[in-house]
Parts: sequence; structure tokens; C-alpha cells
Amino acid sequence: MESSEQKKISDFNSHFCIKLSVHNLLREVENGSNFVFSPVSLQIFLSLISIGSTGRTLDQLLTCLGSRSIEDLNSLSSRVVDLTAGQHSDDKDLTTGPLVTMVHSVLIDQCFGLNSSYEGLLKDVYNIEVKVVDFASKASQVTEEVNIWAEDATKGLLKELLPPVSLGTDTALVFANALHFKGAWDKKLDLERSMHRDFYLLTSEIVQVPYMTTKKRERSLYREING
Repeated sequence: MESSEQKKISDFNSHFCIKLSVHNLLREVENGSNFVFSPVSLQIFLSLISIGSTGRTLDQLLTCLGSRSIEDLNSLSSRVVDLTAGQHSDDKDLTTGPLVTMVHSVLIDQCFGLNSSYEGLLKDVYNIEVKVVDFASKASQVTEEVNIWAEDATKGLLKELLPPVSLGTDTALVFANALHFKGAWDKKLDLERSMHRDFYLLTSEIVQVPYMTTKKRERSLYREING
């Protein structure tokens, strides 16, 4: 059963994720394309911006994130960070469940500086070490370092987080995030049993796609939502 703490984190994530998913879903449907994104990564980034904001900007960010205050935001975000950072391991054994790793990095140009209290929150609450770099004359080197960092964090799955011309003289601050997930089927299906059947797109178009198939009886639960 979900604990009260897990429920708070779940409710916090769901509030933001649902709004963001609907926004992106509508946009991508118009383009006729599929998409995958990580709302929790964007949630953490907006949290980092929130703790450095005041006034109306802060109020709008807290409303967007579904949080009551900076303290509440930091408390919940810290738990999310702890839940994901604690599984950073090279262990390949998935018998106890899937592995989830999420890491963050903040890079700031050497011409600027961060408020000491803000930097302290990044370290203590979000487990982020701020790195001072030279975007003006070493942009390509910094880009390569970020890409190596992301590739390592995702076990080689993400090869190029930043394209070659992403950074330059007009870059002052960069928030970077890498999320790695590895899981195994609880009941693995036989790929040879896959069957091509109709799949109905939101545009009313019908396409043929491979369905994973099993002869075992499965329970399906759903509910209607008026929207």
C-alpha cells in the first residue's frame, strides 16, 4: 500500500505531469508524431528556478507545480531526488525491481556568480554541485564534457545531449539533466507471438502495428473520465 509520504510525492508529480502531458500531447497530435518526455525532469528544473524567484514569478511557478510554498516544494523535490539518486548503480540484477537513476548538473559562466544561499540549496536539497565554466572561449570543450556526463549517467544510451553549436558567448547558465531507466518484464512475452493488428490514432487514422500477444487471461481495469 502507498505510504502517506509516497502519496504526497505522487500527488505532487501527477498535478504537474498531467497538465504538461496534455499540453505536449495536443501539440504532437497536430504534428502527427509520437513523443516521449520526462515531466519529473522538467519539474525539478522549474523547482530550481522557483527557489531563486520572488513575487509574481514565484507565485506562478508554485501554482504550475501544485505546491503551496518554497519549503513545501523543497521538501517534496528532495524526496524525489533521494528516490532516484539512491539507485545509481552498475548492478545489472533486476530481480528486486527496475533501476531508476536521475542526475542533475548546473553550469555557470565564469563571468557570473550565484547567491551563496541559493548555491547551498542546490547542494543540500537537490544534490547538485555547481560547476564554473568558460562558455565564451571553451564552448566546444564544455559541450563535450556535458555529453560525456550524460552518456555515463544513462549507461551509454544518450550519446549527444547537446548538439555542437548549443553553447556560446551568449550562454550564462545551463541546467542539465539525465534520466536512466532499466527494467525487465515481470512476465516476459514471446516476440514470435506478436501479431499485426489495427491501431487507431487520435486523428482517426488506422495503422497496422505489432501487438505483443499472450494466451494467458489478463484482468483489465479502466474508468471513464469526463473532460
